[in-house]
Parts: sequence; C-alpha cells; structure tokens
Amino acid sequence: MARALDFRTVKKKFLTTSFRDGNVILIRSPKLVNIESLIELSNKFSKANKDIQNGDTDTDDVKTVYQMCADIMNNNIQNKKITMEYLGKQLDIEDLTIFFQQYTEFVSEINTVAKN
Repeated sequence: MARALDFRTVKKKFLTTSFRDGNVILIRSPKLVNIESLIELSNKFSKANKDIQNGDTDTDDVKTVYQMCADIMNNNIQNKKITMEYLGKQLDIEDLTIFFQQYTEFVSEINTVAKN
C-alpha cells in the first residue's frame, strides 16, 4: 500500500517572538525568499557592525538589516505586518543580532530534524 503525504496536516515548528509592546508572532520556517535574505543578512550584519564600530554615520547597512529582519518576521502565521519602522522602535541592533542568531539556530534545528 502506498503512503500518502498530506502537507495540510504536517505539524510544523515555529519561532515564537515576543516584542516589548506585548506583540507576539510565530515565525514559520523559511521559504526560498527568506533563505536568500538570511544569506544576505549575514553579510549585512558583518558590514553594519563594522560600520558601527568605526563610527560610520552612514546608516544604509543598518536600515537594510532592519528591513531584512522585518521581511523574515513577516513570514508569521498570524499574517501580522512587521515593518522596518516598527522594529526600529522595538529593537536595537543588539536585539536584531540576537534574533538573527536564534532564527538561524531554529532553521538549523529544522534541517537536523528533517534529515533524521
């Protein structure tokens, strides 16, 4: 007898993310566009951190980091819109670094479970 795979009933994991204002979102595992953002985000974090350490006043890389994090967070099951402006009011660059680390660990955990 053939096995059936029904994606409507597959149990998925989420990254629960709580903001200081009480807003809570459940972020899904990444789609292709999010994976591309993760790779670029890693590079932008490195550049933005160097800019901050060097006292560079150009905020383009920092804004890009905020926008990319917002893009990743918009992949939430509640379909809540997370904007760069909202993140700018809620989180500092250290918070975004922590988010990025947690999200990449979450993705790695999913990949590890999927391989087993």
